[in-house]
Amino acid sequence: MRGGYRQNAGRKKGFAGIEAEKARELIVRKLIISFEPIVDKAIEQATSGNQRAREWLADRAYGKLSQSMDVETDFEPFQVILTQYKDPDSTNTSSLSEIIS
Repeated sequence: MRGGYRQNAGRKKGFAGIEAEKARELIVRKLIISFEPIVDKAIEQATSGNQRAREWLADRAYGKLSQSMDVETDFEPFQVILTQYKDPDSTNTSSLSEIIS
């Protein structure tokens, strides 16, 4: 029998999601095991004065700080006044009073 409906045929519902979840669990388990010596070494370096190690540890523990800057200027807002308009689809140049009316 070809085509048509067949009971229990095809990929099972949710198969990709289930496999992705299993992969994430495996990665997390391996990270827990292998990440500990890395963190220990970073703590050792940070306590001996390594600035980058301190930043790395703080970023992992508390998240990176957002950087923003307030900018104030003494400039006044300005206004642009158009007196002519050129239609890009034609060679005619029109005054704005002709276009508006």
